[in-house]
Amino acid sequence: MGPSVALAVAGTLALSYNRSRIFLNCLVLAGCLFLAQPALSDSLSQLLILAVAPMAIIILAALKERGSFTFSGVLRLSFIVSILAAFAYLDSGRAERLIDPAMFNPIGEPVAAILGYSPFDQLATLLCMVALIAGLVLLGLDDSPITQGMIISVAGLLAAATVPTPYAWEIFMMATACYLVASLIRDSYNMAYRDELTGIPHRRALNEYFLALPRNYAVAMLDVDHFKKFNDTHGHDVGDQVLQMVASKIRQVGGGGKAYRYGGEEFSIVFPRMSASDAFYYLDELRKAIDSYEMVIRKSERIDENEDKAARKQRQRGSFRTAATKVSVTISIGVAERMHNETPEDVLKAADTALYAAKKAGRNQVSIRASG
Repeated sequence: MGPSVALAVAGTLALSYNRSRIFLNCLVLAGCLFLAQPALSDSLSQLLILAVAPMAIIILAALKERGSFTFSGVLRLSFIVSILAAFAYLDSGRAERLIDPAMFNPIGEPVAAILGYSPFDQLATLLCMVALIAGLVLLGLDDSPITQGMIISVAGLLAAATVPTPYAWEIFMMATACYLVASLIRDSYNMAYRDELTGIPHRRALNEYFLALPRNYAVAMLDVDHFKKFNDTHGHDVGDQVLQMVASKIRQVGGGGKAYRYGGEEFSIVFPRMSASDAFYYLDELRKAIDSYEMVIRKSERIDENEDKAARKQRQRGSFRTAATKVSVTISIGVAERMHNETPEDVLKAADTALYAAKKAGRNQVSIRASG
């Protein structure tokens, strides 16, 4: 009863957050839970739970989110319902006479000796290994909370089916449902507080962090120099790459600084329990790192409509197919520390004033708010 309720809660939350992949994931797990009662004993159950269900979940995880009530969402729901209907039909026992038992163990020696260490049939074991490898590859390509949750649910399903522990299904299915709920929460948090382009927290997260600051801290404002001109010259796609590069460097700033995207080409860094003069060293190191970093822009290949395919293919083999241009950017930084009874917003405004002073003084430098 407990796992069913937990999966129902996870599925309901997924629908409310419009995350159809998690909802369908819960349906697959519920089907496996039904199929596994009272035990995972027959060959068909092994194949469905150890191979078909994990591969269905991994396929769903590899797809992009399209919502629950769209045309794509209905197609995916039909796909999962078809699998569940097959589960129910096979579990009824009516299909057993149509299937040759030899198909579950088709491999001979010497591979059979290795697969003999598995408590399950050869086919179920091999397809289970394929599913695990596919899940690990997908996880390496996409580490978003939703994908993580779905791959972990595959691991939970396999653990429930293989761990010889009393109430293993109840324990692992409830834990898996809880992890799926946590994945939904983490995904929602990222949408609300993390900048999609750069991957670092944005202004809303900065405002919340301001509420938990200690008495002493320093705030820095950073701006990419001449960014609008850079965008006009190289295009917005390259401009986005520059912002991603700058954000990756800012994320690595020393001194315990916490990086945020303030908006556009502006970033903020908060140094808790640190003065502006102490933060200056880490900010200047950051400025130097960005100044010395060169990005390579590869120009798109020129396509000649009148060139025949053979000549075009030959030209593509040459080193002159693409031309590379190296570009670099600089940043200006203003930093201020909390003085007297200033609020975080006051310190941020002072840092912005110091940033303006850095730009006015020639850019590509760090300016500290004058004490007063």
